[in-house]
Amino acid sequence: METCPNCKAKLNIDEKSSGKCFSCGTSFESSLPKKNNRISYSSADNTTAKAIKICGIIIIFLGTILSFFVSGGDGQKYQFSLLQFLASEAICVISGLVFIGISEIIQLLEDIKNKMK
Repeated sequence: METCPNCKAKLNIDEKSSGKCFSCGTSFESSLPKKNNRISYSSADNTTAKAIKICGIIIIFLGTILSFFVSGGDGQKYQFSLLQFLASEAICVISGLVFIGISEIIQLLEDIKNKMK
């Protein structure tokens, strides 16, 4: 349909796709397929982001356990050193959070790529 059935005005693409004449307000059946703006993407499909996130969680978990061993002393007698524990724990937590952050960046980039399709 090139013209409005009521006022006979020439219809542009927006009017054709919406099914409404902007000049007189007459509704008609659209000759163009409607755009589907709602596209659902599953954010759980990115296995690389999942794997890196799991590695980050493992680094934090195992790092905490190993921090207790590192802070234990010289091997002859167990003497807990809070300073050694906090230093090694900070390194493990920061490393794990970097991995988790990288996984989030990868997931966001994947979502952006999917929205641009």
